[in-house]
Amino acid sequence: MSKPKIRGLLLSIDDEQMVCEVITSLAATTGFNCLQAGTPAEIKTALDQNPDVIVLDMTMPDMDGIEVIWELKRRKSKASLIISSGFDSAVISAAEQIAANSDLRCVKRLDKPFDAETMLGIFEELLEGLDISAPPN
Repeated sequence: MSKPKIRGLLLSIDDEQMVCEVITSLAATTGFNCLQAGTPAEIKTALDQNPDVIVLDMTMPDMDGIEVIWELKRRKSKASLIISSGFDSAVISAAEQIAANSDLRCVKRLDKPFDAETMLGIFEELLEGLDISAPPN
């Protein structure tokens, strides 16, 4: 008997509520369950849900992307990480290197502003690649 399929969980971490809403809205259309987080408390609570994919903004006032990467390392996260920023691409490159050195799975980079079609393609590709079979009862 095959296991029933469930949807993967995507977490959007950004201090700008509108950005989180756009990301999660697009991800939901591809089949993801979605969470949003913008404050340190929200981020830690959302990470407790063990998301499959995390879209991480690098520049946030209370807990920046590098701090989130350290938290993901501490938790030994297996999530696919998409790093985004509206600043110079060197910021994203540095974050990718730190993530790689922390044994995290950085799969994509997104420069703001985002292109909806590109994001949909990324989300579809990631959802297809997830092992999201329900655990046995």
